[in-house]
Amino acid sequence: MSTEEIHVIGARPYESVRELCHRVKDNDDNAIREAAHYLAGQVPERALIVPIPSRWGFATNTLQLARMTVLFAGKRCTYANILKGDFRESLYDLKKAGTDIKGIDLGLRFHSDAKKILTTARIDKRPIILLDNVIDTGTTARACLHLIKDAMVMAIGDTQNWKT
Repeated sequence: MSTEEIHVIGARPYESVRELCHRVKDNDDNAIREAAHYLAGQVPERALIVPIPSRWGFATNTLQLARMTVLFAGKRCTYANILKGDFRESLYDLKKAGTDIKGIDLGLRFHSDAKKILTTARIDKRPIILLDNVIDTGTTARACLHLIKDAMVMAIGDTQNWKT
């Protein structure tokens, strides 16, 4: 596993938010509202929030979290659902089963008007935030950072496993 640095903002130690993270993954509206309220205070002004796709290949709970975070943050923030990936097994489950996930191809790519949206954000000098539920292995976050190199990663929780 790569120990390449990821600039993670907003994340609390995973053990302190584990239940909340699981409820967000289950698309629990109250959990999404709670997490978004917390994250909204961490979002830089004028940020463009890009939800990270789930193992299903598209942003699910992260899209709902991005919408709610923008609503609570104000600060002239917006979100853009511009990333897609391939359907895959859970990286956590693969790692737990002893599978080497280093170098796994998630099939991440842009969709929609991604290049136009990102170019406009960069011209306007807006911070670009990749939003995820939890940073565990760091594999998905790193893959997204390879597509959007000047982004930061924001998450509810961080296991610190990606650093080992």
